[in-house]
Amino acid sequence: MTDLIHEKPKKPEDTPASAQDEQPMDEQTGQKRVYGYIFILFVVAFALLVWSFLMNQRGTDQVLSELRGNADALQATLTRNVELERQADELEERLDALTEEKEALKEALVENEAKQQEEIDRLTEEAGRYCVHRDLCHALLLMNDGEDEAAAQLLSSYGTADYEDAIAANDGGEAPVQLRARYEAMLEQLVMEGYLTVAEDGSLKYWHVDAP
Repeated sequence: MTDLIHEKPKKPEDTPASAQDEQPMDEQTGQKRVYGYIFILFVVAFALLVWSFLMNQRGTDQVLSELRGNADALQATLTRNVELERQADELEERLDALTEEKEALKEALVENEAKQQEEIDRLTEEAGRYCVHRDLCHALLLMNDGEDEAAAQLLSSYGTADYEDAIAANDGGEAPVQLRARYEAMLEQLVMEGYLTVAEDGSLKYWHVDAP
């Protein structure tokens, strides 16, 4: 008991070297392990950050690519619309030109038809006067041959106004003055003989006269 009381405490120098070094070695190892864990976590976090950035960049590239494709399609559509508008304007101008040309042709056709109708009327009138003149000359020849009744029958085909027009339009052959004098003399003789009568409107009426 006395020995225990008087026993001096051991100095640190008296502690074995292995016991002295064990605690510092454990703390250093723990710190290294902590640093290792932190480094690994940092590397993992950095890797995740890089992976997230790459995925976002890839998604962004896809979106940009789609946007570029949509922009190109929109630009192509706009270009096509401009081309269609230009073609529509050209077609409208061409349609206006064709419409004007159609109206001009229609007017020319109407004018040509009017001229043709005037020419037809003129030729018809000339043909009518020619027929009157022909029958008048034929009636005069019949009178010269003594066929007064046949001359009167032929002369009654037209009226006095028709004969006046035919005589006035006579450009060739016998002069209008001489032809009119012969016509008036013939008409007067046929009326006196009773073969013809002159109505108020100038028409000639043929009468068959029986021979005595």
